[in-house]
Amino acid sequence: VLKMRVGLEQSRRVVLQMALEKDEAGRLAALAAVNDATELVGAQTAVFIATHREKDAAMEMSELTDLWERFRHTRDSEIIPLIMKGEQNEALVMAMGVQEQRFREFTAILEKHIVHINEETAKVRELVTVKFRRTIIIYSAISFAGALAAISLILFLTRDITGRLAKVLEGIGMFQSGKRLAQPQPQGPAAL
Repeated sequence: VLKMRVGLEQSRRVVLQMALEKDEAGRLAALAAVNDATELVGAQTAVFIATHREKDAAMEMSELTDLWERFRHTRDSEIIPLIMKGEQNEALVMAMGVQEQRFREFTAILEKHIVHINEETAKVRELVTVKFRRTIIIYSAISFAGALAAISLILFLTRDITGRLAKVLEGIGMFQSGKRLAQPQPQGPAAL
């Protein structure tokens, strides 16, 4: 949409500059710039219309196409030939009259869509922000639960290891004091 608007503004500006140009070489160079801008607007308009086929936008797309065709036809078949013949005043009257009105209508439709696109972008940005926050909260909760599980496992293993180490130290202490260690008595079939 923005490229369309830029191309349309460039096309209009160059046609007006062309009308004020005294040198024919300058007018021909301006004509090449008009053609480039026309290709840009034509291509972007076709893409825009193809992507906005909804029922709500059908009338506006038809109006946009019609405005663009009338704008281009008047420019190419009336204004530019007048400029090339040296009749700049007549060309300027036409460019500042009906063409300006078409330009304003075309840009008004584009502005409406720019506002709509900005609103949709704001909604998407808000949705992404909410989902990002939820993801951070979930990630934090999972990390916290993992840390708690790791701490619990460490405490359990430490207590178990400490208990076994205490028994080993008790045995070492008994050995150093000269007490006889109790021999475990076999139980079950090994006792026979």
